[in-house]
Amino acid sequence: MQLENLTGYSARLFRTILPEDRIAASCAARLTYDLVGGQLRTADEQPWVVSPGPWDGPEGPMPSDEILYRGGVDFLLFGDACTARGRPASRCEVKIACGNFRHTLIVFGDRALLPGGNEPAISATAPFSAMPLSLANAYGGKRPWDGIEVAFPDNPAGKGFFLSKEDAIGGRLPNIEDPRVPIRRWNDAPAPVGVGVAPPGFGPRLRESLVFSDKGNLAELKPTFFNIAFPAMIAPAVRPGDAVRIEGVQPDGPLEFVIPPLPFKLTLRFGLSTLERFPPIDQIGVQVAKRRVFISYRHPFRYYLNKFEIRGCRLALAGAS
Repeated sequence: MQLENLTGYSARLFRTILPEDRIAASCAARLTYDLVGGQLRTADEQPWVVSPGPWDGPEGPMPSDEILYRGGVDFLLFGDACTARGRPASRCEVKIACGNFRHTLIVFGDRALLPGGNEPAISATAPFSAMPLSLANAYGGKRPWDGIEVAFPDNPAGKGFFLSKEDAIGGRLPNIEDPRVPIRRWNDAPAPVGVGVAPPGFGPRLRESLVFSDKGNLAELKPTFFNIAFPAMIAPAVRPGDAVRIEGVQPDGPLEFVIPPLPFKLTLRFGLSTLERFPPIDQIGVQVAKRRVFISYRHPFRYYLNKFEIRGCRLALAGAS
C-alpha cells in the first residue's frame, strides 16, 4: 500500500509488520497556519513537515514522525514568558488552556542562594520582562565533585542542582517552576518542567510511560511513550472548535485562537470495501514570535495481507469530492 497524497501538504504513510500477516499503519499529515487577528489561516509557507527521521525544525531539532499513535495530543509552545505590558516584574504566570486542557507554570526572575542560618537562603528575585521558556531555565544542571562533573540526569542543561549546602552558596535557582512543586530549600529536586519538545530519553516521560514487573522486565509500554511533549503538556484530546488561550507569552495580552475544522479526508480501500476517515489531531505547536501554529493529524489503522487484494490509501482535502 502506498499513500496517494492529493492535498499538496506534507503527509506520509508509516507501516510495520505484525504477526499473522497483519500490517499496522498510520497516515500522518501536518499543516502550518498563520495566526491573523485571532484566526488561523493556512500559511503560504509550510515549514513544518512530516519526517520519517529526526530533522531540524523551525524551532530546533525534531524527532521522527514514524510512529503509529500517541497517548494524547502534544501541545508544544515555542517562545518566552513575558510580563504584563513588558513592565519589569519579579514573576509571572504562563497559562495554557485548550478545550478542557489546562496547564500553568510560574516564571521567576533570577534568584540565588545566600548564606543563611542552618542552610542557604533564597535571595530576593530580580525583575525581568522576558524569560526564554527553555530547559536552560528549568531545574537541573551540573556540579563539580572530586575532579569530575556530576549532572542531574533529567536535565544537565538546567540550574538549581547542588551536591551540598556549601556547594549551593551563590548558586542560581531555576526560573521556571511547577506551582504545585515549588522550590523552598537548596536540596529540593523537582522534575524539570518545559513547554517545548522534551529531549530524547527525558526521565519523567519515560518513568510515566514504562511499567516494569517485580523482576525488572518491561510489563507495559504506554502510548505516551510516543509523545514528544513534556508530560504535563499532553492533552487527552483536542477537537475542532476548541478555544486556545495562552497567557503570559506576549506583553500585550493573551494569545488566542480556535482550532479549525479537520482539513483532511483519508480514503482506505481493501478489496471491495472502502472506508472514509478524517484524521484527528495529535499535535499542536505554537510559535509565539512568528504568530504561527502547526497542527498534526494522524489516523492509525490495521489490515490483513490478503493475496491479490487491491489496497489503496488516498489523502485529500476534506472538502474535495
